[in-house]
Amino acid sequence: MATSSVPAAGIAYAPETAFGAGAAVSGTTVLGAGIVVGVPTAVLIALTQQSQSYVEENTYPASLTPTPVVYESSETGYRVHQGLFSAENGVERGYGWQYIDQRSELTQSELEKLLSLEEEVEVGYIKTTKIKATDTTTYVLAQRGGPDQTEVWILRLAGAEAVRAAKQQIDRATDEASPLLDNAEDYVSAEEVGAVRKLNQGDPSARIATLAGQDTRETYDDLEVADKERFGKTLAEAGEEGWLEGEDITAVVEAVDEGRIRAKQVADAGDRIDALDDPEIAQETVGKKPVLGFEFIAELDSSADAKAFFSQADSAQQVADFLNATDTGAKEIIDEAVPTEYGNILDLSGPEQEVMAEVVLDGELKGKDQLASDNVVPKEVRRVSDEEDLTDLKLIAKDADDNVVYLSPSDWQHILDRHFRGTEISSNAEETSFFPSGKTAVSRGSGPSADLPSLMKKDDLRPLMKKTIEQSRRTGGSYQVKLNSPEYGITHIQVNIEGNKIVTSYPNKGMRVKRWNWTTGQWEEWTGSKWVKWTDPYN
Repeated sequence: MATSSVPAAGIAYAPETAFGAGAAVSGTTVLGAGIVVGVPTAVLIALTQQSQSYVEENTYPASLTPTPVVYESSETGYRVHQGLFSAENGVERGYGWQYIDQRSELTQSELEKLLSLEEEVEVGYIKTTKIKATDTTTYVLAQRGGPDQTEVWILRLAGAEAVRAAKQQIDRATDEASPLLDNAEDYVSAEEVGAVRKLNQGDPSARIATLAGQDTRETYDDLEVADKERFGKTLAEAGEEGWLEGEDITAVVEAVDEGRIRAKQVADAGDRIDALDDPEIAQETVGKKPVLGFEFIAELDSSADAKAFFSQADSAQQVADFLNATDTGAKEIIDEAVPTEYGNILDLSGPEQEVMAEVVLDGELKGKDQLASDNVVPKEVRRVSDEEDLTDLKLIAKDADDNVVYLSPSDWQHILDRHFRGTEISSNAEETSFFPSGKTAVSRGSGPSADLPSLMKKDDLRPLMKKTIEQSRRTGGSYQVKLNSPEYGITHIQVNIEGNKIVTSYPNKGMRVKRWNWTTGQWEEWTGSKWVKWTDPYN
């Protein structure tokens, strides 16, 4: 029994042992990735296409007599069996001479020459490097040609048998595979078969098909988009390098096909990831959020922004949480943020990032534009978060001098109880004025309880405070505003601040404004020019 993983365009994992003489085999054999196949009294050649979570199993019944040997060297002991070749649903499988002949265009004499080459030979324009990738697998890389145009042969040996081969013409002046050829041994020792795959990249659609299944290839082939080849290469390399699962590659291709992301964005994001000093967090982020991750990285204004952002990220999960919280607005938040503060934004909890996104992107808080000024930027929200949990905010507003102030739950409760419902009493103040809420303010001093005019609802109060702040400049510790026209019977309103925190708000004047005066010991109302006794509570 032997296993084979088939990447694209002629380079493939080959059986790790040579196919032996056809003795009967019984029992159970494990084929990589934990697949168990029972093999009763027959030899099966099992070829397995696998990438990450995607596994396709194909078995081919074989005769008890191996296929004929088409070449065998008495000097080296290497041989090539006739083998087999199969093409199903656009995926090609096989081994031995039939596969090599179909996929590589190597002649039998060239194959014979490859098998006879010694290790580390360089004669004229022929150079060969023999690299052992595993105990049972050896690669022979042979180059033939001048310094500009080179013919590359790649032969895979399993034990003493040649089972795969590829042949490729490259332009050494421009082809990006050249550095791999120049440093083949280092690449193979570091990346094993992955490096050899890169030497013959082939059609990106075939590579994607190998990584994520035939449906993906069909979707990809139907795309009518610019940068299609760069897109295919980006996804194929991501799969081969292990930071994108097959099912995620499928999802990205389908997202492009459906217009949710452009192929150029995927390719551009791949280039930016490659340019990072340490791409691991960016790669893992895309692995967690494939479509959104590619889109975010591609939309950043420059590679410098990408480097600044990911250098401040602690982990891929942190970035993925940020993308989840901000959805398609992540890039806009980064655009409005100061580059040195990217890390501060990432440090926020997911719920707080959601609040930031709502405020910055939509000018809303808890779905209401009356509770947030529409010109607040990320760093201002981040500063508020140093003092208050953003998820608890009741109001965030920016004044005419670009100062941002906010309202906490406790201070909001104070405003409601003291100046809206009239249930909170303080004798320290000379007067306590009330919004026309329709509530019954409890008795104070020797005065009776008082039914306030009914013009406002609770939800009217914070928008009025926001308008007051936006239209004014702070004087000392308060905003004191005369409204252009009376609202709810109020002409003058005041909002008091400590630092950047709203601590209270109340009406100062207005035909429907009432107050309790501790000095006179009575309820009073504004007539338009002065305060007089309000007689209704005493009737």
